[in-house]
Amino acid sequence: KLERSARRASEQASKQGSGERGGRAEACAKRELEPAISFEEMARIVLLTSNASKVDGMNTETGNWLEELAAPYFAFKNAGHHVEIVSTNGGRIPFDPKSLSEDFLLEAAKRFSTDKQAMAETDTTKSLSEVSARHVDCVLLVGGHGGYADYVGNPKFTSFVERVDRDGGIVAAVCHGPIGLVDCKGADGKPLVAGRKVTGFTDEEEKEVGLDSSVPFLLESKLRELGAEFEKQSNWAAHCVADGRLVTGQNNFSAGAVADKVLELLEARRRVLLLVTSESEVPGFNRPTGSWLEEVAAPYYTFVEAGFQVDIVSTKGGAAPIDAASRADDFYWDAGKRFDRDPTAAGKMNATIPLDDVV
Repeated sequence: KLERSARRASEQASKQGSGERGGRAEACAKRELEPAISFEEMARIVLLTSNASKVDGMNTETGNWLEELAAPYFAFKNAGHHVEIVSTNGGRIPFDPKSLSEDFLLEAAKRFSTDKQAMAETDTTKSLSEVSARHVDCVLLVGGHGGYADYVGNPKFTSFVERVDRDGGIVAAVCHGPIGLVDCKGADGKPLVAGRKVTGFTDEEEKEVGLDSSVPFLLESKLRELGAEFEKQSNWAAHCVADGRLVTGQNNFSAGAVADKVLELLEARRRVLLLVTSESEVPGFNRPTGSWLEEVAAPYYTFVEAGFQVDIVSTKGGAAPIDAASRADDFYWDAGKRFDRDPTAAGKMNATIPLDDVV
């Protein structure tokens, strides 16, 4: 059967020209992949916002802080990612009037406020109940005092953030956005922020705006109480802290820095795992077998050349067998030959990652 298959493959290659046969598998791999994925790797990012304009104990109108929505919105859009503005209850979201004042209306906020499409999205947001946390690459919690009213004590909000985190997504928050982390737990059952470096609106900043005695709790103090390693700079300094997939910004002036860090982390996530067998023996099969070289090599180089990090995983880890027949002349095509000569590629095949280490 192998000989007949080889003859058919040889005849087909001859019709296309002898110089084309080696690249046939790579071309097939690309044709197979192009409809399914984009090599630009568009990420799905949810900007999570508040529906509250009033907070118990506060006698001022509040809401979301425009710059903290606008800066990430445009940064992610400009990078080619899919951005969804979602709110706790859906519909129109309020903005803190102070964030619309000239002193705080920075470049991104000005652009957002005059962008008909962007503003329309804030009038018709989906609610948490309408959006699945599955396949979300990043959730960013937009700040503003409104979060005190519907980020805390909201099981839907908490479970959404926790699901993104447990699925390996990025959790980001700006200024008062970390209010939404207070109820969240990690996979170990401990507070999500426990033992992790974070920042947020500081107690001193809250005091400076005269709301330290009005808010339900001081964010910095609460995060420290939960075991976070709280880092801060001087009041109103742009400051961003990243601890693994948790990214936080100190205040409204930090929104751009948070977005930049998220984009950096998303770029680092461009990873593909090739899963191969660890077995060379199959009951009832009268010769040693293993993975077919071209079926490893062609996808490997397709992804590598598209800019992805490619790792090879096997069921048991360690050296993974390659079927010797796949190195026979009629099957030993250019990608396979290149793979064998490539110390990085061959090294990954000889030291595959155990499946249990990535599941």
